[in-house]
Amino acid sequence: MKQVNESELLLPSLGGITKVFILAAGLYFGADFFIPLAISFILFLLFSPIVNTLSGEGGKARKWLITVLLMIGLTTALFSSMYYMATPTYNFFKTASKNLDRVQRELVFIKGSMPTLEEAQKTVDNISKTRTTPEAAEQISKSPIRDELLAIIQSLLRYFALIGFLLIFFLVYGDDLIRSSWKSFGSTPKGFEMTHLLKRVKKAMGRYLLTVTAINFILGVAIGGSLYIYGFKNPIIWGFLAMSLNFIPYLGAIVGSSLALVFGYAMFGTLFAGFVPAAIYFGINTIEGQLITPLILGSTFKINPLVILLVMLVGGFLWGLIGLFLAVPFLVICELMLEEQNDIYKRLESEEPVESE
Repeated sequence: MKQVNESELLLPSLGGITKVFILAAGLYFGADFFIPLAISFILFLLFSPIVNTLSGEGGKARKWLITVLLMIGLTTALFSSMYYMATPTYNFFKTASKNLDRVQRELVFIKGSMPTLEEAQKTVDNISKTRTTPEAAEQISKSPIRDELLAIIQSLLRYFALIGFLLIFFLVYGDDLIRSSWKSFGSTPKGFEMTHLLKRVKKAMGRYLLTVTAINFILGVAIGGSLYIYGFKNPIIWGFLAMSLNFIPYLGAIVGSSLALVFGYAMFGTLFAGFVPAAIYFGINTIEGQLITPLILGSTFKINPLVILLVMLVGGFLWGLIGLFLAVPFLVICELMLEEQNDIYKRLESEEPVESE
């Protein structure tokens, strides 16, 4: 009997680990490309059923037309939202600067960790006290805060442009590309069509994203309105913040509650007054997470919390804050792909018709 060398058993494992590290390194160092690609793919799953339904059998020309019109609508909605949110956002950060400055003065133990905030505050104070003169204009033009804002805006515009460009080609050619790529994975059962799997996954993913977005929107309205009644300013920003953070399971609620605690303490001056808005935020979030979302989504998208946390850790390590937002959608996509594929395989084995819609 042939003896198996231990090194021969370790080679496949080491090869698999090496591939994982190479993949992780590629995703980490190529984040500027892979992040827009990932966002475009998620948007493709969301909007592809709409484009396919409206284009019908009109061919690629009609698909191009529908896609361009959709992109014009999305771009208009995006920039309209940014324009509408500009004033509330400015007021929010203006209030935040005052509140954090007050917390910094009162909580001595965190003062040493905020030298950058002190320098930025001094720069803003000096600029605000300077009259509008050529010297003042030159000081403003050389302000590091202004340079940082311009850099952020340029980076966002670059990301939006790349995401839009990729999304257009995903919507027009994505289905064909996935179908042709699937054939390279080897043989499939007789009667299996990638079209069936794609349609079912896109339909389920679109339903999931729209449902979660609607739930998060209602959550944002509830939290923003409740904090406004309690005495917080800028309810629109607080609502938008709560809605956005709720796309990050568990961690989003903790971050939002912590912010409410800090702002409540800074605004009203007592620790109890800070705990009340934090309790309001966390309480509404808990009702949503433990009652409303499970009731609406049921057990369809039930994923082990430990798996969610691990995927979020990986996403956050590779892509930072954006990785935290993208981790759960991609986990849901993987789960949907596996579930729908297994369901189709079982139907084929039992000779049941496979529903393509």
